[in-house]
Amino acid sequence: MLTQSSLCLVSWKRFYVHLAGKTNGAHQSWVKKFGSIGQTQVSSPTNGEYMLVFCPVVSRVGTDIGEALESAEKNNPGGKPIILVVMHHTFNPDHVIAESRRLVNNPNVHLTVDCLIYEGELLKCHRNDIAWSEVQKFLGVSQNTGISIWKLCWSCLTYVRNRPCKVALICALVASGDEDEEAATVSWKRFYVHLAGKTNEAHHGWVKKFGSIGQTQVSSPTNGEYMLVFCPIVSRVGTDIGKALESAEKNNPGGKPIILVVMHHTFNPDHVIAESRRLVNNPNVHLTVDCLIYEGELLKCHRNDIAWSEVQKFLGVSQHADISIWKLCQVFLRWFMWLGDCFMWFLLWFMWFSLWFVWFLTKCWSWLTYVCNHLIKACVALVSYLWSRCGEIMRWPTTRQLPP
Repeated sequence: MLTQSSLCLVSWKRFYVHLAGKTNGAHQSWVKKFGSIGQTQVSSPTNGEYMLVFCPVVSRVGTDIGEALESAEKNNPGGKPIILVVMHHTFNPDHVIAESRRLVNNPNVHLTVDCLIYEGELLKCHRNDIAWSEVQKFLGVSQNTGISIWKLCWSCLTYVRNRPCKVALICALVASGDEDEEAATVSWKRFYVHLAGKTNEAHHGWVKKFGSIGQTQVSSPTNGEYMLVFCPIVSRVGTDIGKALESAEKNNPGGKPIILVVMHHTFNPDHVIAESRRLVNNPNVHLTVDCLIYEGELLKCHRNDIAWSEVQKFLGVSQHADISIWKLCQVFLRWFMWLGDCFMWFLLWFMWFSLWFVWFLTKCWSWLTYVCNHLIKACVALVSYLWSRCGEIMRWPTTRQLPP
């Protein structure tokens, strides 16, 4: 059975849609998204390779999911794999929901995602972006395609021109689909780190990330443009956040803006947490993100990827852009491999043509020899005839006799 954390092991292309409730047409947006990545909707479950089940939540999540899968199984006699989309109706794009996959035990369900809808439309929110990203990852669809080589080269030249002393080359790799991305809301470059508790050095991972996008750590809050506050949770989230901000304000006489990183200690990378920003009312806090840590290290999990993505977006850093010289080499290496493939195909075609030509000569040599001999003889005869005629014409004026 495939798991949500596994690599792409599927090559499905045809899906059948099963509605387990009234979606008011909100599922059509999902169907269009699937069509945009090469998936095809079929009209019968027997013709599909998997089922796309939409489960709008109207009562309790667990109960509705159970009823949705029960109705789907009645329409799925072959036991085909299922992608389950749980739809939560709300007008709040920041609505916090627990991941529904923890409530799914059906072995036919290979992927479960949650999305927010309102009045028959998908909300434009981070939760829906996460859900679609998980679907793309599961189906093995690249989320960063359509790279423009011209934009790549221009961005590299611009970066080198503006930062000639950088040892590590970082270029802006802009995806063609992100041209309408919002401009940076802030232009901060220097930050001061404030630890509101014991992080066991887990905050160093964050500091390195900030340094990798051109941010500089300073040793004094007066020299920084903003504060980066780390709040490890040891008791209740609200209480710890309040104490962390209180201690940060004592070290922030100028009332500089704050980016708050709330650190939750757990060994489970799929640990579900409510977003802490709903508990923050301090006007100096411009961004609040949550992350998972364990034994002084950041966990490699989706929650931490989301947090870092939010920081990059807030600071106006392209989330497709900050690649190292190694990744740049990988891009060009792919192009050279493609050129190598083209050369190999040309070489194979040339060898096939050469073999075919040799075979043709071998089979038709006697016929070609006969034709060539006769053509040569005909040409020699024609030349001899023309030569003799030319000689006669040239001798005619001297040999003709005058009339009596």
